[in-house]
Amino acid sequence: MSNLQFYRNNDIVIPVDLPVDITGATVLFTIKNTSDIDTADPTDSLALCKASTTSHIDPVNGKTTITLTGSVASPLNTTDITPGEYSWDITTKDASGNILTRGIGLVDVLETVTQRTT
Repeated sequence: MSNLQFYRNNDIVIPVDLPVDITGATVLFTIKNTSDIDTADPTDSLALCKASTTSHIDPVNGKTTITLTGSVASPLNTTDITPGEYSWDITTKDASGNILTRGIGLVDVLETVTQRTT
């Protein structure tokens, strides 16, 4: 995997291409402060942003997307993230309950100039 960069308050679709069949799997994406990644946090309550999906584009070939939103009403939101550098990972939970981290990296969250929506 690689490092990511996006603007806060934006709707973001992250393409995910994993080297495994993800049929029946849940793909989880989490952003945390780098200082929090070694803290016990079984519900990811320290996450700045978290998303998951079970609906995949091409599960046999490991292709899916993670969608984040600029809406403050959503736990997937990018609005509350202060611009800066954070850690992210993608984890899969397969149909048998096996959990594996598939990628990890850094994400740069940038500030936008336009913040209004109308």
